[in-house]
Amino acid sequence: MLNWIRTTYDPQTLFWSWGGIILSLVVIHGFELVSPAQRGQSYRTIGFNCLATFAYLSLTPIANFMPGYVVTSAVQAAHGPWFAIDLPSIIADQSGLSRVALLALFAFVPLFIFDFFYYWFHRWQHMNRWAWEQHKLHHTDEALNVTTSFRVHWTEGGFRGILISIPMAILFKITPVEAGIVTLFTGHWGYLIHANLRLPFGPLTSVLVGPQAHRIHHSILPEHRNRNFAAFFPIWDILFGTFHRPGSREFPPTGVVGEASRPPIKDVFFGPFVAWLSMTRSASRKALGPRTASD
Repeated sequence: MLNWIRTTYDPQTLFWSWGGIILSLVVIHGFELVSPAQRGQSYRTIGFNCLATFAYLSLTPIANFMPGYVVTSAVQAAHGPWFAIDLPSIIADQSGLSRVALLALFAFVPLFIFDFFYYWFHRWQHMNRWAWEQHKLHHTDEALNVTTSFRVHWTEGGFRGILISIPMAILFKITPVEAGIVTLFTGHWGYLIHANLRLPFGPLTSVLVGPQAHRIHHSILPEHRNRNFAAFFPIWDILFGTFHRPGSREFPPTGVVGEASRPPIKDVFFGPFVAWLSMTRSASRKALGPRTASD
């Protein structure tokens, strides 16, 4: 445990990982200033998002520690992984562009499968009251921008690890090459789709999730509610009836009706816990029924 803490929170490790994230956010924000989907966004909201980012990056490793153990145990219990894509064997006889194309194709297979599980996890977050209390922080942002990508409650990664990583790890053996490509792609694609960019994908809208399609998911308008759950491939929304193809000029306002865009700071750290406690007390009172004089 102590070795894990030292490794995870090593100053040099934090410098390079956090430094890379900050650099990416700054670069994409530069593009946001050139062609914004929503003009005049408040830097107070961006500052709030930076605080939420700090909480997320600092505390997520702690929240993920136990789920990581659960994932490992579940894979061993299921005698997984069940499938493995042996990239070295597949591309051994290839060269040049064919080798690169096959490497890219098979490395993105896990990403495609990941997005299937992510779709259902994300959809559950919106349909389940308890899960929504955890996910709500991400959606209350009325100034959707690249910093919103880390405006996520720090406990969410643990749930994601159990509900997405377990089936992924049981099904597939991910090689370091595949893991590296998927991690690099997922991180930067997450920044892009939350960016405040007027960037329609045109014919590719039904192929890849872009900032315009994902803005629909964050829309405060009722006609966009519970649409576009996938993070990378709209095919899952299309297949399961939740896809909304945005019009060329459709860039709706974002947020959640009745919720503050900048909630109290305590909500960044403890919001879901307070809501869960209140919901538990309410459920207990309903289960016990009304008290009478004889009680």
